Amino acid sequence: MHLQRKDWPNVLTAIMLAGLLVLPACTSREKAAEEMAERMIEKATGGKVDVDLQGQSVKMTTEEGTVSWGEASEWPGDIPGDVPRFAEGKVTGVIRSHGAETKNWSLVLGGVEEGALTRYAETLKADGWEILISMQMAEGESVSARKGGMTLTLGANRAEKTGTFHVAINPE
Repeated sequence: MHLQRKDWPNVLTAIMLAGLLVLPACTSREKAAEEMAERMIEKATGGKVDVDLQGQSVKMTTEEGTVSWGEASEWPGDIPGDVPRFAEGKVTGVIRSHGAETKNWSLVLGGVEEGALTRYAETLKADGWEILISMQMAEGESVSARKGGMTLTLGANRAEKTGTFHVAINPE
């Protein structure tokens, strides 16, 4: 088909209208991705799920509870106050998994220097935590502790100066 000169105004109008429709679609892309993810998860699990995408963060809610993950730069404010803040590393990501009776937080840490977990274990002991495991390995260190219905596990990699911090609250 060959466009004639008299058709160009209609073509340009159609292109501009399509552009106006596409711009709001940028925000609706997240909504479309949420709906697609919900359908896939519901098909795989047979249960109802609500997916919420916000930038680099994802939150999934089911009848059993909520799971969320994404980039972070601060210590999560919803971790119980009985858990001493781990200040010898920078939080770069957080995963939360909360159900009716359990709550879990997993933090990804950067800038964790050698010996940081050993020093943190001393803080835990001073705050009434029972140290279950404290290990020094060639590639890193690990600490596991318990207080009441809470457990926490930390691991650090010396070479990469990274770490993981996991807190779990389970009914006793």
